[in-house]
Amino acid sequence: MTDQLVETASAVFTNKTTQVGGITTTGAGVISALAKIDFVAQLFLCIALCSLLITAFSFLMNWYYKLRDNQRAQQVHDLKMQLMREGKWHGQE
Repeated sequence: MTDQLVETASAVFTNKTTQVGGITTTGAGVISALAKIDFVAQLFLCIALCSLLITAFSFLMNWYYKLRDNQRAQQVHDLKMQLMREGKWHGQE
């Protein structure tokens, strides 16, 4: 029973170590692959990644300001509806 438990624990530990080693090896593989690329390719890759970041930032900024614009429009609409209910709004801008 104890031998079987030790064998199972050893197998689990070996499996986890192999998975972590694979992740580390993959990371080292990516770095070594980038080291083998010539300078111009690295430059274009850097430009592409920067463009992607700028695009994502621009999208998020546009989404934020569009959300604020919609909130302001909703506030104006609510105010107009309140004035209409009170009889103080007759449709003029």
